[in-house]
Amino acid sequence: MVDGENFLSHYQTVFSRQAIDAALKLVRLALDSRFFIHTMGGVDSLSYDGVVHFLREVQVRGDAPTTLVRGVVSPMILPEALELLSNMLTAQIETDQHDTQVVVHEAVGHPVYVDNAQADQMRACDMGALPQQTHHWSPLLKTTEFITTERDRERCIYDFPKDRHVFPWVEVNARFGVIDRLDEG
Repeated sequence: MVDGENFLSHYQTVFSRQAIDAALKLVRLALDSRFFIHTMGGVDSLSYDGVVHFLREVQVRGDAPTTLVRGVVSPMILPEALELLSNMLTAQIETDQHDTQVVVHEAVGHPVYVDNAQADQMRACDMGALPQQTHHWSPLLKTTEFITTERDRERCIYDFPKDRHVFPWVEVNARFGVIDRLDEG
């Protein structure tokens, strides 16, 4: 807040009171908008308290296996649009074991930092998964067209086989009996 105040104090001498009031009104309109409120409402689930609340209310089947896809990015498959985010995360966590947005040891099918009965039940259902060499946006292709650079096209950054994100889910459903297994033959 202090840095913001220092940054904006210069503009108090440059712009009129009416211009400043108009700008503040626009900021208030943006912060009061339905989109912003809905966006910020979901952010609570990312906090520790949000996870504790979620786990208090969650209903988990003790016999339903959980699987996931974990990834670790390498420089050869790093999208240009994710370079800054990836480098910042690497510096922050002091390891390159992430998919540009999620650290490998936190990419699991159960809560990592909350211990209670529901977390234990989810931990027991987690089948685990070995990390793949991939980035966080690897399932995307059409959605990322507007940020895909020539270097990304040359390296086929978004041309991963998409079925590798689907088959862990298919395997869980087959093990759980939702999808029938066919005998080979």
